[in-house]
Amino acid sequence: MIVFLIVILLLAALMEWLSLRGGAACADGDFSLSKTRAEADEPVEMTVSARNTGRLPITYLALRIAFPPAADLPDTADARMERSLRVVTETFRLWGRSAKECTLRFRISARGVHTLSGRELARGDFLGLRLISRQLDRRQVLLVYPRRLESPALAEAVGNDCGAMSARRWLLRDPVLTLGVREYTGSEPMRTISWSQTARRGELMVREFDYTRTLNCAVLLSVSGLGADEDALLDRCCGAARTVCETLIAHGVEARLYTNAALTGYRSEPWRSASASAGREMDLLDILARVTSVPCSDQVVLARAALSGADALAYLLIVPHADAGAEAAMAALSRGGGAGTRLIAVDALEVD
Repeated sequence: MIVFLIVILLLAALMEWLSLRGGAACADGDFSLSKTRAEADEPVEMTVSARNTGRLPITYLALRIAFPPAADLPDTADARMERSLRVVTETFRLWGRSAKECTLRFRISARGVHTLSGRELARGDFLGLRLISRQLDRRQVLLVYPRRLESPALAEAVGNDCGAMSARRWLLRDPVLTLGVREYTGSEPMRTISWSQTARRGELMVREFDYTRTLNCAVLLSVSGLGADEDALLDRCCGAARTVCETLIAHGVEARLYTNAALTGYRSEPWRSASASAGREMDLLDILARVTSVPCSDQVVLARAALSGADALAYLLIVPHADAGAEAAMAALSRGGGAGTRLIAVDALEVD
C-alpha cells in the first residue's frame, strides 16, 4: 500500500512538473462574432474556442474577454466589472490535442463602434495549485447602427419634399431628347402634341421627353453645437439622418449624405460623404454608426461641400439645434442655387 501511494505521489509530482514546465504555451484561445454590423438590440453570437496542442490534459483553462459596458449579457455569464468594462470568463477542460468551443449571445443597444478584446488566457497546473497566464491578443469590432427616428413631423416634412422634387422633375424636361409618343389623355399641354404622328395615326398623340435633371437630394448632417453631455441628442440626429435617407430611397430619390463629424476609425477630414442610394445603404449606415460629436469644420463649409459635390434638387440640413451657424449654412445653400432647402432641428422634433 505504501509503495502504491508513493508511486501515485511520484506520478502526480511528475504531472505537476510537466504542466508547470509547459506553462500556457500549449494552450490557445480565440473568439469570433456571428456578425460585425448589427441593429440596436439585435442578438449577436460570440463563439469562444479553446485548443490544447500538447499531449497532457489541461484540467483548467480560462479565457477572459472584455465587453463594452453597454453589452447586455445573459444572466448565466460569469461577468465582472473591471475598469468600466464587463469581463466575461469562459472555462474549459481539455484532453491532450483536443479543442472545444462554446457560444455566448449578447446584445448592444447603444449606437457606435464597440470593441471586444481578449484580456487573459490562464491555465491551471495539474494539481490546481496555481495559475499560469498570458495575454489573450484577440480583438473584434462591432458596429451598431442608429435607430430610426420615428417622428410625425419629420415624416411629413420629408414626404412633402419628395413630392415637390417629383413635381419639379416632371416640370423640367428636355424638349430635344424625345423618348417616344403616346396617346393624348387630355391632361398634357397642347405644345406636346405631335401633329405628324397625329396625322399618321388618325388620333391625337403627344411626345414624351427625357428629364433635364435626375431625382436626387443632398442630406447634410451637422454635429456643430452639440454639448459634451448631449450623447442622446447625437444619437437622435443620426437616427433622423437614417430616417430621412431611407424615406428618400423608398420614394425613388437618389440621396447623398454629407457630414462634418469626426468618424471613429477614420482620419479627420473637414467633411465626408457617402451614397445613400438603393443597394448602397451599408455605406450610409457605416458612417452613421461612426459619427462622433466632434465637428471637423463649421456648417458653412459643410454646405459649400454639398453644393460643389452634386447638382441636387433639394438640400436637407439636419442639425442638433437651430442656432446661428445653422442659419448661416441655410443661407449658403440658398445662395448656391439650391432649388429647395429645409432645416431640420432635431431638438425640436416630437418623437413617438
